[in-house]
Amino acid sequence: MLKKSRKESVKKPVVNVIEEKKILDYSFLKLTSLTELPYEIPRNVKSSAFQVKHSATILKLNNNLLEGVLSFMEHLNAVIVKPELLVWIDLSCNSIPKIEDAFENFTELQILLLHGNKIEDRQDVLNLLKCKKLIKLTLHGNPIESSKNYKYFVIANVPQLKSFDMSTISRLDLISADAIFPNDRLKKIINQRFFPCSQK
Repeated sequence: MLKKSRKESVKKPVVNVIEEKKILDYSFLKLTSLTELPYEIPRNVKSSAFQVKHSATILKLNNNLLEGVLSFMEHLNAVIVKPELLVWIDLSCNSIPKIEDAFENFTELQILLLHGNKIEDRQDVLNLLKCKKLIKLTLHGNPIESSKNYKYFVIANVPQLKSFDMSTISRLDLISADAIFPNDRLKKIINQRFFPCSQK
């Protein structure tokens, strides 16, 4: 008898039973849409007769075939208890063309991995302004990477970052970004980080 795949073995969508699971791993499952989440078993969760909602803070959706993150929070609500409390989201190596406003309600988000996608418009980065706690971001491997002053544009517009594309953001990086794309928010970050005494 042929063994059923993990996806084929799932008969029911998620129900409101809560399971503590810090990391929820949906990577390498060939997902094409977020609508598939309630019917898919995470890689680090044992198959069961019914599915549960998970209390997770780290979400891995990397290395799939996702083509968008529209209504991201809505889809995650089906599988995660309070997805707005996620601190780490990995969406790298998919086919996502736009950031849109998918992450604006993730108030605790600190790490967002988007490298290896199809993001073209650097203005999309502005959609991350509301992620006040975001300190690590990756975008390399997207078409956006070839735009002029790509690195400094991102640093200038998401100045709270401490790491970008796997590299620590230095004082020189911030000053260079401010020279090319000056803005008050960036200047405030520079002063707070490197000249704290001047803020007293």
